[in-house]
Amino acid sequence: MTLTTLIGSILLALLVGLVTGGVGMHKYEAGKAAIALQKAQVKADEIEANWRANTDALTEVKDEELRRISHERDRYLAGMRRASQRLSQTPTSCSGASPAALSAPDATVALGFGSEADQLRANYAQCKAFADEMRK
Repeated sequence: MTLTTLIGSILLALLVGLVTGGVGMHKYEAGKAAIALQKAQVKADEIEANWRANTDALTEVKDEELRRISHERDRYLAGMRRASQRLSQTPTSCSGASPAALSAPDATVALGFGSEADQLRANYAQCKAFADEMRK
């Protein structure tokens, strides 16, 4: 149930009570109450629409940031794979341990952690922006 539906239901119940004379209002006063109810409903609808629009905008910004992070991670991984191929041609003094064999897995793991940190940072920024918007 949305905020608008909840407010509308409560105000409709009050209006029905007022119109049927449950509180002893005159028709003129009941009409004024109905107009006030309609204005309140319109205002609540506007507020909810603004919240939805702001939330959608924040989500789109966060999703774009996550796509950028993912693309950057993939680009770095591809570059490291090419570097490990170049490093495999480098002579080593240690049998069975080429620079490529030592660097590629560790670099991949480190890059994965960095990418996850960037994604968490983007999610946090969206949550903070949403919270700031709700405080307005």
